[in-house]
Amino acid sequence: MAWKGVLAHKVRLGLTALAIVLGVAFISGSFVFTDRMSSAFDDLFSGTADGVDLVVQEAGVLGLGASGRVPDTTLDEVLNVPGVDRAVPAVQGIAQLIGTDGEPIGSGGAPTLGFSILADDLDVSALGLVVGALPDGPGEVVIDAYSAEANGLGIGDTIGVVSTSGAEDFTVVGTISFGSADNLLGATMAAFEMSEAQRVMGMEGFYSQISVTADPGVTSEELLPAVQAAVSSPDVEVVLASAELEKQLDMVDTFLGFFNTFLVSIGAIALFVAAFLISNTFRIIVSQRTRELAMLRAVGATGRQVTAIVVLEAFIVGLIASAIGIGVGVLLAMLIQVMMSGLGISFPSGALVLKARTVAWGMGFGVLFTMISAIIPAVRAARVPPVAALRETSVGFSKPLGKRLIAGSSITVVGLVMLFSGLFGSFSNALLVMGVGAGLTFVGVAVIAPFFSKGFGKVFGAPLPRMFGVPGRLAKENAVRKPRRMAATASALMIGVALVSILAVLAASAKTTIRSAVEGEVLAEFQVEASGFADPTTTGASPALKQALSEVPGVQVASSYRIGPYLEPGNPTTLYLAGVDAALDRALQIEIPSGSFADLGPGRAIIDAGWAEDEGLEVGDTVVIEPREDRPEGLSVVATYDSELFTGTRVLISMQDFEEYYPSGLEAMIMVKLDDGVDADAIRPALQALVDEYPNLELNDQEQYVEKTAGQVDLFLNILTALLGLAILIALLGIMNTLALSIFERKREIGLLRAVGMTKRQVRRMIRWEAILIAVFGAVIGLVVGTALGVAIVFGIGQGLELAVPAGTLIGYAVAGGIGGFLASLWPSWRGAKTDLLEAISFE
Repeated sequence: MAWKGVLAHKVRLGLTALAIVLGVAFISGSFVFTDRMSSAFDDLFSGTADGVDLVVQEAGVLGLGASGRVPDTTLDEVLNVPGVDRAVPAVQGIAQLIGTDGEPIGSGGAPTLGFSILADDLDVSALGLVVGALPDGPGEVVIDAYSAEANGLGIGDTIGVVSTSGAEDFTVVGTISFGSADNLLGATMAAFEMSEAQRVMGMEGFYSQISVTADPGVTSEELLPAVQAAVSSPDVEVVLASAELEKQLDMVDTFLGFFNTFLVSIGAIALFVAAFLISNTFRIIVSQRTRELAMLRAVGATGRQVTAIVVLEAFIVGLIASAIGIGVGVLLAMLIQVMMSGLGISFPSGALVLKARTVAWGMGFGVLFTMISAIIPAVRAARVPPVAALRETSVGFSKPLGKRLIAGSSITVVGLVMLFSGLFGSFSNALLVMGVGAGLTFVGVAVIAPFFSKGFGKVFGAPLPRMFGVPGRLAKENAVRKPRRMAATASALMIGVALVSILAVLAASAKTTIRSAVEGEVLAEFQVEASGFADPTTTGASPALKQALSEVPGVQVASSYRIGPYLEPGNPTTLYLAGVDAALDRALQIEIPSGSFADLGPGRAIIDAGWAEDEGLEVGDTVVIEPREDRPEGLSVVATYDSELFTGTRVLISMQDFEEYYPSGLEAMIMVKLDDGVDADAIRPALQALVDEYPNLELNDQEQYVEKTAGQVDLFLNILTALLGLAILIALLGIMNTLALSIFERKREIGLLRAVGMTKRQVRRMIRWEAILIAVFGAVIGLVVGTALGVAIVFGIGQGLELAVPAGTLIGYAVAGGIGGFLASLWPSWRGAKTDLLEAISFE
């Protein structure tokens, strides 16, 4: 009977199924895509260990693909160990390619990698020659095949390379691949002859690592202690190649895990929104099937059996829609891969990966949300009395709104407590606590919403009768006729609008804080940093540029800082510190609550004042950091600082210490302070000419820097808003579905209206304004809830974050909600206007 019920109402359940398909597709597509990424990394990195038994490297280097320093004298020490067949050195660093048009090559934020490459050692290298020859001396380079093809570069062409040694031109003598891919999943690659690679990447006298191959018959485990004993440097370790590969892949999986969790969360939000659509649909269908269900009761079906029928119908819908959603998710993952290939991210050949876990999660989410959403309508179906079979009207199940207010308020309070506990508490699964808290908050508000829907409809719908006469009055009355239905329909949209409103408040507050910090702390007139998005730990400006800028007449000082990762003993979370030069206090006005900035030097540190207070640290104490894992360094605290610009870092160290800990040698930012009385506009051309020698960098004044950073915040906001657009789309499908079902329910009513003279145009207008009222109601309560939560989160985060409420953006969301309601009404209004008059008034 459940299967027959689904077939009998397949049109009414169609949009419900579509909402499930979209949510499941996003979840399954996320898994398929990240599994493909993981498989790609496995394929690429596995090639680096082929034929290699041991790896000699600097101990404890942090970060995926991070490069340490191994003294070049270590190579002879390793080669002299009995049982060693080969020892192959390699150098890795930063090398930004510059195209013939003078623009940087590569997608924004992707790594720009430099390598050494030797013909005799390609069999133990992940790099492979595609066309041309390998470099054999100064001035020659090979680049990844994708970058060459995408930028029209061929053998013999000249290409610019920016590295720690500066910017210079090289001749392209060939192209290379990384494993079976034309580039390293979006990263650009440049490879040089060994001595040239050491010079270009500032590694003279050092290698990044040495790959060791054992003699036949000698195992890796047997060789490892002998090689370790032969290595004289205490900072160098010898590890099994297989263990190092596993470590690298674990870091990849951790990163992809975060990425996957984020995407799956978006899909879960979409399904959570779909739950309102599902519940509303089944509630309306149950109401419309009163006589059918009553007949079942009259012929002997129990209430439990009726409930089971409705739940089984939901199960069938969820099962079919989820299965379709998984298929659509595979197509979505393929589309993402095609789009990323268009952005320059090359994948090794191979099919997408569909694991059993992906199917289980997709089916589980889709079916579970569908069945849970149908439980309340199913329970109500069981309460249809057999006598209802003799009536033509549906049976109501309404309860007093006062009880809903109490229940909804209680749920909302519990949700808010969980949300803020997860946000500011110390939970190992804080994300889950926050997610459940947010979900309960939205459910609570949805429960309360009918208490306000009738009043909202009367107030905001008041102009409609004056504007459109009878159709306007009917639109207002239809919208508020069933406040629970109106609220349930609008609540789905409320969730989406609330989430984007929270993001809008956070983004506006972040931009306000950035502007305030720059205006209040930056003394330098100009800043130089990498253009676009960039990882400050691996990308930046050459120290040579800093020196050149400082020598321009009229420049008082060119100061800089660098960013590096570190650990705290006993804490596996990677944190970040800044290495600063002695002139920083002349370029920035940093508040120093205790101690003196002038005391900063080797073996000393300045720490964040808030963190110092939390940890009970004072000037004179020692703070322990691990710039290399399990290799602690004790630094004497000489001062504390309070700075919004350095929010996210806890420790400032001297540039001398930074250069000892981190070999990159690139400045995250250079700040140029002019002499008093120097005209910034007059000196800018001279500064710009120097910066133009490094096409990957840009020179900004304070206002341009603020605009650039604000633009990055806006881009991040737009990406998140676009992703949450899936939930908003499902909410609009809910409005469409509710109206369509409502039209079926009001078929006789519409027929009578047509019989007494209402035109098709007036019917369409009535339904459209009903939809707009519902959508605006959802948008308004979403704005109220989202803005309130956003404000609370800003105050809760603290740390100098200044509150800003973007009124224009929020009003735009309300307007967009109304437009969305209008679009959602087009099909139902067209369908309602086509109602056959005679068929409608004779309808039973």
